[in-house]
Amino acid sequence: MPTIEGAVEHLRSLGEPTDIVAMAIWTEEDVLGMAKERGIVLTKEQAGEILDRMDHKQDASIGISWDTIDAYLNDYVREHADGKLRFIELLKQTFESSSGLTPQFSHFYRVFRSDFTGFLKGRGVTKVRFSRMHFEVSGFFETPGGQIWYFNTGDVRWDKGNMLLRTAKSFEDYTGGSNNEARMDSEETFIGDFDRIVPLFGGKIGICHKTRQTPMMTR
Repeated sequence: MPTIEGAVEHLRSLGEPTDIVAMAIWTEEDVLGMAKERGIVLTKEQAGEILDRMDHKQDASIGISWDTIDAYLNDYVREHADGKLRFIELLKQTFESSSGLTPQFSHFYRVFRSDFTGFLKGRGVTKVRFSRMHFEVSGFFETPGGQIWYFNTGDVRWDKGNMLLRTAKSFEDYTGGSNNEARMDSEETFIGDFDRIVPLFGGKIGICHKTRQTPMMTR
């Protein structure tokens, strides 16, 4: 994803500090501002995802304009109107292994965070925290009934079949209750498993594909 730091480094590599250049810089605030004018609710992370798309797909002969942002907002709204969980499809790819953060996993993380946040908000969840680790994503969310849950995707390079879910006492509780897993082979199975495991307003916790018995410690 393009950043101010990366842009500064690129400019420095082009020549001397006194060299004349022409440029147009767009930020998350520009996307958020247009979204607000149109009545579209976006998070800063979602605005960043839209900027990333525009940067990678822009036509060099046209560049980026307000019309470009408007068009990408339209695409974003259409994609999320049907509630698609795009990370399910992304998990089917083979992830390149590396000792550092790869562009491929960085993209997966942004999509996962955006779509899973929307998925949880659709179920009344307002508190959620994400942690990006080495090829896996974990975090916590709190249901409308007040129960905190821990989630973990597992290492997406080879342990990407299920999402681990278990109850927690706080947003710092990495041991928690019993391990349960929601299958991520399709949207239908994931949604079905998740809704059976996680009661939103109290009630008996469901059990689905109870595995990974050893508590996973994360930072």
